[in-house]
Amino acid sequence: MEQNKSNEKMERSINFFGLLAMGIGCMFGTSWLLLTAGWLDKAGGPWNVVLALVLCLIVELPLAFAYLEAIPMFPLSGGELVYSYMAFGKFGGFMAAWSGIIMNGVIFCWETISIMKVAGYLFPVLEQAPVLYEVGGFPITLSSIIIGLALAICIIAIQSNGTNLAASISKVLTTVIVILTLFGIIIGFMNMNPEYLAIPATKSAGEGSLSLLAVLTFTIAGWETVAKSAGEASGKATKKAGLALVLCLVICVALNALVVISISGLMPWTDATGLVAPFIDGITAATGTPVFGTILLIAALVGIVGVSNSTLYGASRIMYGLADVGLIPPVFKKLNSKKVPINCILFLGAFAIITPFLGKGTFLPLIDVTAVATIVMWVMTFFAVVVMRKKYPEIERPVKMPGGTATIVIGSIFSIFILGTVLLPFSPGAIIWPSEYILTVVLFLIGIVLFQLRDKSLSTEDQKKMILGEAKETK
Repeated sequence: MEQNKSNEKMERSINFFGLLAMGIGCMFGTSWLLLTAGWLDKAGGPWNVVLALVLCLIVELPLAFAYLEAIPMFPLSGGELVYSYMAFGKFGGFMAAWSGIIMNGVIFCWETISIMKVAGYLFPVLEQAPVLYEVGGFPITLSSIIIGLALAICIIAIQSNGTNLAASISKVLTTVIVILTLFGIIIGFMNMNPEYLAIPATKSAGEGSLSLLAVLTFTIAGWETVAKSAGEASGKATKKAGLALVLCLVICVALNALVVISISGLMPWTDATGLVAPFIDGITAATGTPVFGTILLIAALVGIVGVSNSTLYGASRIMYGLADVGLIPPVFKKLNSKKVPINCILFLGAFAIITPFLGKGTFLPLIDVTAVATIVMWVMTFFAVVVMRKKYPEIERPVKMPGGTATIVIGSIFSIFILGTVLLPFSPGAIIWPSEYILTVVLFLIGIVLFQLRDKSLSTEDQKKMILGEAKETK
């Protein structure tokens, strides 16, 4: 099988801001609005939440630093696929990539359900729609189906019409949500009562922050989307893609911390734990102006669209990367006239179109499984970078993982820690035994079936030449 000709490759048109927008767009959806009450309750106080966010940053930074080294080495579509393939071979590369597809694909589907929550806040009449049927005890209404379908179809259409359009929309959406969120934070700080911030925690700093950290790690995720974008990054942006990834992580942690502080200054944090969207309620009560709450709801809607755009982009690019080096059937390698992997987009989009008809009852367990997929993807990339240093010392490394040996040791410890948080049944962040463990195995088995249907005529050396050959063309 011959390597693809240049005119059959995706275009390299995403600039540095586009990479940054893709990463933040994937990370900053609605957690800052809808999960903060739960964070406060689990951590037992706002400063414990802030500490947990800082610890989350510390835990994830070594893993992000691995991407900092990996992306400039192999600025190709597929991200984790390429790094793990070079380090661990065909099956290792496949497993890392399939984990990314599960993570991004499930989140994209989930957004077609979660959008109804925010839409119902903006337009209460939607919540009064008659129930058509129930799945797993959760109601399915005509309005939830229509709104979910509209989001899925809209994102599929955007992705099908070219990388430039997807990246441009991501830039706009990311800019809007960050500006609107910062606007809410400023309003919150201007109206806060310092006495509220002094309300004591109900848990010690250690107990509260660590209990939240066990689940927070999987919420502050999505920064690795930048790695999937590297195959379409422009020459200058390619060299700074790793920096964009790290910045995404730092920016989103900082914004979440500021939101939590704002909420806890607007009302007693103990009151906030009983609310669905305390940021909105606190700002509305403090200012006496509902319009500020509406602005934040609009920001949340923008965030959902942004996450949907970024996750479908990420999942389709990993899938294309798998097909491009012959690890799944070549049908997923097809590009349309806009130079985007159309069959990957349509395949993944089909699941999102089905999701509104199935509802939350079906997809809640799948959301938990994404925690496993995320950690597998991060940890494999981290150790792939370590292995490649010994296996391929001759490969040019424009950027090296900061911290050297210390980062490797710390990253190894953190990798074991976060793997334990999702896989050990007694961990606060563990998936549910045995149902979600079984579901996790089933999802990976589906991928293995596609792996077995790959073009087996390609040898490992042929595939390495394809990867390294394209990598050289980008430098």
